[in-house]
Amino acid sequence: RPGERVLDAGCGTGSLAVALKAPAGPAGSVHGTDASREMIDLAQRNASRVGVDVNFQVGLAEALPHPDGTFDLVVSQLAIHHLPDDLKQTAFGEMRRVLKAGGRCLIVDFEPPRSLPGRLVARMVLGSEMMRINVTDYRAPLENAGFIEVETGRSRHRLLSFVRGRLRDEAPQR
Repeated sequence: RPGERVLDAGCGTGSLAVALKAPAGPAGSVHGTDASREMIDLAQRNASRVGVDVNFQVGLAEALPHPDGTFDLVVSQLAIHHLPDDLKQTAFGEMRRVLKAGGRCLIVDFEPPRSLPGRLVARMVLGSEMMRINVTDYRAPLENAGFIEVETGRSRHRLLSFVRGRLRDEAPQR
């Protein structure tokens, strides 16, 4: 949304972060973090080539280099599956930490095809390891991290699905 602060965790080449700058508008800001210095360098070159102002820096999803409550939206596309299972929960907690009250999280990742022929073709194309990844498995860890209204769904791309949730608009009373 216009004026929002957005973080792309595991930004890779920066294509999603660059695409998110237009909706954030001139008053908004987009940041990208990735564990790979090479990917950050490539993301910076890609953003510069198209004249888009996005802030990229090296950082781990399980230890985001941003202060608490910085962002309105955290996104992650095709990155979480790279984390070992024990670090996924930590990463979701970090996403929660850097979000403002009422902030939103959207994760897009693989979901194996439902049909047997689809699974066989996908396994041939992507390999058996990729077919073990399932974005719907991220639902419970997001809820455990404190997100509410968590939901999953299919994208228009056959092998990609999403999980999303949001934080409460204000901190619970103690």
